Amino acid sequence: PSERVEWYVFGQGSLNVTGDLEKTNRAGIGGEVQVGESWSIQGEVSDGATGFGGRVLFGQDKDEESNVYFGYTLDPDRSVDDVVLTGRDRGQFVAGGRRRYSDSVTGYAENTYDLFGQQESLTSAYGIEYAPSERMVYSGAIESGIVSGDPNGDVERTALSLGLRYDDGEALNTRARIEFINDDSPEGDVDTILLSGLLRYEFSDESRVVADLDAMFNTSATESLPEGDYTDFVIGYAFRPILDDQLNLLARYQYLDDMFGQDVEGDVGEGPLQRSHIFSIDAEYDVSQRWTLGAKLGIRLAESAVDADSPFLPNDAWLAVATARYHIVNEWDVLVEARNLTTGQADTADFGALVGVYKQVGENVMIGGSYNFGQFSDDLTDLVADDQGAEINLIAKF
Repeated sequence: PSERVEWYVFGQGSLNVTGDLEKTNRAGIGGEVQVGESWSIQGEVSDGATGFGGRVLFGQDKDEESNVYFGYTLDPDRSVDDVVLTGRDRGQFVAGGRRRYSDSVTGYAENTYDLFGQQESLTSAYGIEYAPSERMVYSGAIESGIVSGDPNGDVERTALSLGLRYDDGEALNTRARIEFINDDSPEGDVDTILLSGLLRYEFSDESRVVADLDAMFNTSATESLPEGDYTDFVIGYAFRPILDDQLNLLARYQYLDDMFGQDVEGDVGEGPLQRSHIFSIDAEYDVSQRWTLGAKLGIRLAESAVDADSPFLPNDAWLAVATARYHIVNEWDVLVEARNLTTGQADTADFGALVGVYKQVGENVMIGGSYNFGQFSDDLTDLVADDQGAEINLIAKF
């Protein structure tokens, strides 16, 4: 209604629920108010099938160099690192601030008091960013806290993270982060190393390469935190002509070392373990303004095991997908796919099909749904044949 006040309402509902899932019916109202020259108040309240929820955040811009904030959140649907809620979730308090000390140095501090049933925790985090130039930023942070209320005793956590970001403003954009975490509990120590990285390089406006890394390595001495290293590295090359946008091409390599286990029907780590090398190539060609034909070929060279106590055995596979898309400009897209998955050692050949309908929302976004008639997906890292069924899809392209 004005530059100092904004508000919104929202609602959501479950059309159908089966199995152990719960309804997600919820409605609420929220907004933000500017108070005076420096204060702002944000808030939201809602109610639904899983209970009452709300949040409030007070913020003050003390000057151009610093700000402080204090807030409270109660999310009836949240979970905390797969910890089963024992007791009542009484929400989370947070207080912190950020200050710019010079043109190149910015620091922040934040304290969090979490009341997740018996799992109460108090955590302090401090960080600093150093930007020697407009293109390079270094960051470092340390976090220390304690989780109390666990029947096995308190858990003390200490974490240290280091990161960097570089953007030359033209062709190269990259960032990397490493984090060391130590959890000390009566059951024993758990040391974890987390790695993440991203690199993008544009050869031209039409072609680029993108690489992404996520990895976790841990040593565990407890039953509640099982060991399970994980590495997922992907590098891809994309070719998308600007003047003649008839042919679009994507070549991709992925290395997945998953010693924790694939998720199965929402259960974390219940699926097989794997070490996989996956090569794939995707291509689409616009035959006319309305018709687009495409194909995907992929190969998986892998070893997999049912669980950590079972031997790793070869599990190679080949995937072929043929696609036809009918495009009504600025209106609808209809997609039909034929799929074939052939396994090496098991010597099987499975056939499937997918049909989808999408509505265009503007020039860059489509929303719609599809139905997979086959048991397998077009993701060769998915070793569990449980993918038959309907999906809701949101597609954005830029």
